[in-house]
Amino acid sequence: MPTRSPRSFLAHFSSTVGVVVALSLFPSPVSSQFPSFLLDEETEVRSIRFRFLDSETFSRSRLLSQIGLTEQGTRHGLKKSLAVLPFFSEPGSHPFDPINLQRDVARLREFYRGAGFPEAHIRYEVALDQDRNLVEVEFLITEGRPRTLISVVYSDSSGSPVEEALAAEIVPGWQEFVAGEKTLVGERFGDLERTRLEGNPLQWLMERGYPFPTSVSGQRVDSTGFQTQLTVRIQPGPRSRVGSVEVEGVTSVDDAVALREIPIREGDWFSASQVNEGRRRIFRLDLFRIALTQVAPLPQPDSSVQVLFRVQEARSRSVSGLLGYTNVGGIAVGGQWEHRNFMGGARTFAVSGTAETGALALLTESPDEYFRAALSLRQPFVFVSGLSFVASPFGEYRDDYRDRSWEAGMDGTLVYQYAPLRAVSLRYRLSTREVLEYRVGEVSTGTGELLGSTVVADSLEPRMVVSAFTLSATLGRLDDPANPRRGFIVQPSLEVTAPLGLPTNEYLKVDLWGSFYQNLGERIRLAGTLRAGRLFPFGGSVPSSGDDGVLEFIQLRDVNLMAGGPNDVRGWGSRLMGPKIPDPEIHISESDTTYTASRYLPLGGLARVSGALEIQFPIPRFGSEIRGHVFLDGGRVWTPDDRYLHTDDPYDQDKVYYSAGGGVGIETPLGPIRVSVGYKLNPSPLDLRDPGEVLNAFLEERPILDEKTNEWRRVRLHLTVGRVF
Repeated sequence: MPTRSPRSFLAHFSSTVGVVVALSLFPSPVSSQFPSFLLDEETEVRSIRFRFLDSETFSRSRLLSQIGLTEQGTRHGLKKSLAVLPFFSEPGSHPFDPINLQRDVARLREFYRGAGFPEAHIRYEVALDQDRNLVEVEFLITEGRPRTLISVVYSDSSGSPVEEALAAEIVPGWQEFVAGEKTLVGERFGDLERTRLEGNPLQWLMERGYPFPTSVSGQRVDSTGFQTQLTVRIQPGPRSRVGSVEVEGVTSVDDAVALREIPIREGDWFSASQVNEGRRRIFRLDLFRIALTQVAPLPQPDSSVQVLFRVQEARSRSVSGLLGYTNVGGIAVGGQWEHRNFMGGARTFAVSGTAETGALALLTESPDEYFRAALSLRQPFVFVSGLSFVASPFGEYRDDYRDRSWEAGMDGTLVYQYAPLRAVSLRYRLSTREVLEYRVGEVSTGTGELLGSTVVADSLEPRMVVSAFTLSATLGRLDDPANPRRGFIVQPSLEVTAPLGLPTNEYLKVDLWGSFYQNLGERIRLAGTLRAGRLFPFGGSVPSSGDDGVLEFIQLRDVNLMAGGPNDVRGWGSRLMGPKIPDPEIHISESDTTYTASRYLPLGGLARVSGALEIQFPIPRFGSEIRGHVFLDGGRVWTPDDRYLHTDDPYDQDKVYYSAGGGVGIETPLGPIRVSVGYKLNPSPLDLRDPGEVLNAFLEERPILDEKTNEWRRVRLHLTVGRVF
């Protein structure tokens, strides 16, 4: 046994004495009978539980926020293991303090009584794991009978009705508001409900010209202690208009830039929400790191007020970067340099670049590569606040399932953002693409016949011109846009090419994407997504009479609708659910020419519907940063227009497909990392066959369906860095 120094012995002895005294002086029992001297200053709390002996009103997370003790949790061991890696720190300590435990009992008791449970009773039980020097704490809670509100009365300081002191035009609205507040009568009544009934009238008045209302409440509790009558006395104060609006603290930015974002003007009735909206819009400029408001009465007989915005400027220049990963694109990197007050006026100028390198891509011998560089200039406040214009010249190179090509062009976008996650945009793109190599199979082999026709390579346009308008919107409400737990977001879009004859492809495209998030309990979450779209070609993209439409269909591949991948139907690889063909590779020798295929090329269709449902849940013995998920996905990609690919579908590629699976995700400083495994529930014949064997069977004129299947091809692994939904 190791020896202790006199100083450490005294420290241990004093700690032990404190534990003995604490556990002996207070009445709450300790369930496990262990000697108190086994506890020392290194004893930690492994877990904290709550057991409810009658009713359960509050969640575990709410109760944990009321106490001082903290727990290691089930992720403690994992955190210690990860601490050797960059970006991960050592887990904190969670000491067991008997004195703090007693204080926590008092804290919980006060919390329940303040929440309307006057007879709440709290006890605890403690169990010790001597080998690991850890304790488990369990609080036993009896909530008891709740106190209820039986009436609420609003009056002024003299006891008269509040409406007698209000402007006549807002009295009907006040009466309607009071009727709504009285819906709390008959419900549990605690401090939170009292604060609401005191504060809501003040907020209502501050929206209608009363900048300085006050309220005070009094309650009468009956003899049983379980029924309360509440009286709220309100002093509205003078109704005031805005006398002046000023901004203080700007140096490099013109005052007018900030003032134009503020919706409230001199002469308007005072409105607290308009003042707060002005502060939000000032922040939206990304030029200020602090924005505070102050409202003060002006010494004028008309009872006007001054609205003052105090701001502190942020750095106008910044550099940012990103790191991501997908199965088919491998490691993705990007960076951006930004100037947020370029040439004054809060204009934003940015230089950016992104690259999907193909490095370390999984499950493919021919990874996608994509490189893009762009400049952008954003002009805010185009006639009105919230309306901005962005001009962005760009250049890109890609080598993927569609082609190997260069593109250069210009995007111009008008964006109107009228609330967080609420925006409408109109974009125009004009660009030209030089196609170095089409990816439709080596068409000289005739693999185009897999589509029902032989494609002639020289018939495909080597230069593609894009001229398209896109109208889109974002509508949503999320509790946390970076890591949503509740809410929804919907993004519809409408794209059309114009003018007639200029773009190589001519079409109208309607697309819809939406997702939702809903808690199913304290720690279980339901997430879902839906995608639907339809492509309507016209003009030069419509095949001639008697033509099979294969050529026009292939040239539409940039805008064709597809499904499959880590954020879609996850039993399939990216874009590989639905119509596809082998991607032949030519091998020429002195004596022979052979063909192989290591992957399928997605073709897509003119219509798509897909959706996913996912349940996310904590993994036992791990913490909130690591969560599991199970999912069920489904979708269909097909071409309902008989002018394109009007052939039979011998390989069942355009029917509805489903996949199921699960995985695990972890929150890291680099963003969420997810590993998912999808399983095809009803794969197509090509899904279960090797693309090389399918190609050889076709070239040798053997029935493709006679080729052997591989059940392992039902399984698809997805590794992603970043949000999936």
